[in-house]
Amino acid sequence: MRKIRTMKAEMNDIYKPVIDVIEKHHRFLVCSHAHPDGDAIGSTLALGVALISRGKEVVMYNHDPVPRNLDFLPFASRISNFIDNDSRFDVTIMVDCSQVARVGDKLSSLKEKGLLVAIDHHISCAAESDVSCFDEGASSTGEVVYSIIKRLGIEITPDIATLILTTLVVDTGFFRYSNTTPHTLKIAADLVEHGASTWFISKNMEERVDPRQFRLLSDALDTIEYLFGGKVAMMVITRQMFRSTGADAEMVEDFINFPRSVDGVEVAVLIREKERNVFKVSFRSKGLVDVAALAARFDGGGHEHAAGCTIVGRLGVVKQKISKAVGEHLAAL
Repeated sequence: MRKIRTMKAEMNDIYKPVIDVIEKHHRFLVCSHAHPDGDAIGSTLALGVALISRGKEVVMYNHDPVPRNLDFLPFASRISNFIDNDSRFDVTIMVDCSQVARVGDKLSSLKEKGLLVAIDHHISCAAESDVSCFDEGASSTGEVVYSIIKRLGIEITPDIATLILTTLVVDTGFFRYSNTTPHTLKIAADLVEHGASTWFISKNMEERVDPRQFRLLSDALDTIEYLFGGKVAMMVITRQMFRSTGADAEMVEDFINFPRSVDGVEVAVLIREKERNVFKVSFRSKGLVDVAALAARFDGGGHEHAAGCTIVGRLGVVKQKISKAVGEHLAAL
């Protein structure tokens, strides 16, 4: 049974340095990793909007557009996909990631980033920051942001509540996954009391499916292969599938959950062709295999249960490399 964390212990141990930075500075860049998910977008917006309400000057940035299934979120249009290289910030806060490269080229080339802060719910040995706030007991980065906002004494408005609740439901699978703690549920209850609605979030995230997405899913399901006695399921999506169905890459975000849901599967792999001989690979684990370590073998990263990387080569060779790596991880258990 997980130990229930107290707010006081959280703040004394890991939150105070970030709180101090926020209170002492004025101009902030809040950003997250490219190809953002609900935790990345929700955390960016919740923290950014909260800081603005405190009188701070804030730019919210992501390398990629807000995904279609998250464009309903309050203030989603405030996230910019551009930063002027000559922009100057007192502090740059990376949420849901801790490496500059994961944010994208614009952040790497920014001359005046100021203090670099990383906020995440996973500790990374490759973290790049002057100040960090990593809470491994949190279900999502949004849960960490919630604690920061509460410590700052900023009001949880209905909009901020919606943004943070979105991060919780995304990273806990609507409170189905093992990272759902009593503390997480207490936070969710508080957010609902402040105006958030699980129905509103669910309806907008899961019940606005483009018909082209189903056509692509049908093709993708036909590619699933089961390896290592059914412990691994591998799905492939090619550029030809995108062309024939009219779908786009944004529509495949949740496809990996289908092979992951199969009885007996411990690791699901989704291989998506980005361009000729370049493949984006996503890994999902039910807990037996640390897929962040698996992705790291291909210079990728992520979390224990969800990670990814990019592999260059012919599809057959890419599949062989992945199979070999997964097999070695399974054999080591």
